[in-house]
This record gives sequence, C-alpha cells and structure tokens, in this order.
Amino acid sequence: MMRIEAIIPPSALEDVASAVDAAGVRRMFVSEISERNFATGPIGVYRGARYRVAVPRVKVEILVTLERCEELMAVIFHAARFTSGDDGSVIAHELSEAFLIKTGTPLEYSDK
Repeated sequence: MMRIEAIIPPSALEDVASAVDAAGVRRMFVSEISERNFATGPIGVYRGARYRVAVPRVKVEILVTLERCEELMAVIFHAARFTSGDDGSVIAHELSEAFLIKTGTPLEYSDK
C-alpha cells in the first residue's frame, strides 16, 4: 500500500479533488497547513521589521495500491499544475503496516 501526499495551493483543491474522484478514488484526507520558505518565501514588514510570511497550503493524502500509485500521482500533478502557477509537491510513501483502530485488524485498502 502507498500513501500519496500532495502539498498544493488552496485554489487547486477543488480541481485536484474532482480529478481524483474521476480516477475512481473515493476517499482522501485534507489538511490545512502553512509553508515557510526561509530562503525565497514572501517577505512581510511589521513596524519596520522584515520577516518571512507563512503561505497557506493544503495537504491531500490518499491511500492507494502500489499498482495505481504512479497513475494517481500523474492525475494530481496534472490537476494542480494547470490550476495555479504556485509551487507544490507530490510525494509517495510506502506503508509497511496500517491497522483499523476499532478492530485492530490490518487495513486492506481498496481504492475502487
């Protein structure tokens, strides 16, 4: 099982969600996060002091089978890329174990 993690601009969320739904995935996890780039991030000024501003982002996480991972990464990349010129990232992590909390049984995740 794989976990795909996409960090995208908030404006891209609806397009990514629609594309993932069209690809047959019925569940994804969404979190509001913020990004701070200390090297090139936007600069704010408060009472004459300059500081780096945290940029709002959305993190989308999807659990998929190994066979569908590359396909769904491409779907997310395409949907987010043409929504906004803003930077983002798509990362895949292999999951060695996942369990259901209620029963303690191993998670057999079906993305269909």
